[in-house]
Amino acid sequence: MNFSTKSRVVIDTNVFISGIFWRGNPGKIVDLWKKGEILVFISPSILTEFVLILERFQIDRQKIGRFKKFIENKSVKILPNKKVKVCKDKKDNKFLEVAWRAKADYLITGDKKHLLSLKEFKGTKILSPREFLRVYKKG
Repeated sequence: MNFSTKSRVVIDTNVFISGIFWRGNPGKIVDLWKKGEILVFISPSILTEFVLILERFQIDRQKIGRFKKFIENKSVKILPNKKVKVCKDKKDNKFLEVAWRAKADYLITGDKKHLLSLKEFKGTKILSPREFLRVYKKG
């Protein structure tokens, strides 16, 4: 049973990056997270992917460290206890594993090919940033 009234979400790394640097709907989701209005779950592998993408953008190491620390402090860290092999792009499975372990309400992604096409996984609705915001505003 979930006693929290906050939406439990897993955010795809690309949505996170877009929200931090380019705003738009991903930025609105990041703002909800920063304000504590949604509960975000991450795993070590998601955090590692986030850092690697920031390094590819050649972001200053100190800034990356601050982003990483902020994410670690503001998110619920989880270690998935089951592996899944659902997505053709094997790197996307880690998001499903965290969503399943966290009993997340939503997985927010822009990945139309592999994740959004699933629509749902083990009780977690898989939505684009726009779809999530529409559902969130109704709730």
